[in-house]
Amino acid sequence: MKKQFPFHRQRKKMDCGPCCLLMIGEWYGKTNSLKTISSWAGTDQEGTSLRGMELAGLQMGFDVMPVRLSLAQLRDKKIIPLPAILHWSEKHYVVLYKTGRRFFYIADPAVGCYKMDENGFMKTWTSGKPEGFALLLEPGT
Repeated sequence: MKKQFPFHRQRKKMDCGPCCLLMIGEWYGKTNSLKTISSWAGTDQEGTSLRGMELAGLQMGFDVMPVRLSLAQLRDKKIIPLPAILHWSEKHYVVLYKTGRRFFYIADPAVGCYKMDENGFMKTWTSGKPEGFALLLEPGT
């Protein structure tokens, strides 16, 4: 039986980043509240910076690496651990929890879980650029 990816919907506009960390934490069996994660991340009325996301991930016990990736690199399961957090449309965070030959599977705290084809995915993730930002998280050693 396959484990279903845990989904949490954001309650406030600025909660997308902490919600993504909450989902990945739950995937790995970590229990933290959204309020605690938001505090660690320094979330404010403007949202959460990528650096704040990194710091909160470290507080949660993850090894964290912010990276800029091409599509080919993102698809390489040998080097890119999933789930990972993507900086989406340069203003939002989502979780990429699975890739397939044709589709990318997204947990978006604003709208729910869905899949996207490569064209739609690249337009949204990178805003038309060759690379996009991701936050890679793995349980710490």
